Amino acid sequence: MWIPTDQYKDITSKDPVKCGEKSFAFVVPPEYCDSPKGIPVKASIQAAFMRPDWTLLFLDHNVMIQFHIMRLRGPFSPQNIKPESAVSNTIKYSFIPF
Repeated sequence: MWIPTDQYKDITSKDPVKCGEKSFAFVVPPEYCDSPKGIPVKASIQAAFMRPDWTLLFLDHNVMIQFHIMRLRGPFSPQNIKPESAVSNTIKYSFIPF
């Protein structure tokens, strides 16, 4: 789903909360969603592609989503998917071309 980048930054500025036995989720402020009063909305963000105005979120409440890297010039390491890494920047700008 797409949301304004300012909302994404606001949601992720707070620490995630425990959700189930193994996963975590971010609490979504009530002004960003339409839900019954008193029921907190949580978003399990598995990946996000940030642009200046809009951010594409991959949400998975069951935490069963998988990502497959089809091609990479060198060996893959966890450093590759950290924000602002060379691979992260390549994905960010080739995946959402605007």
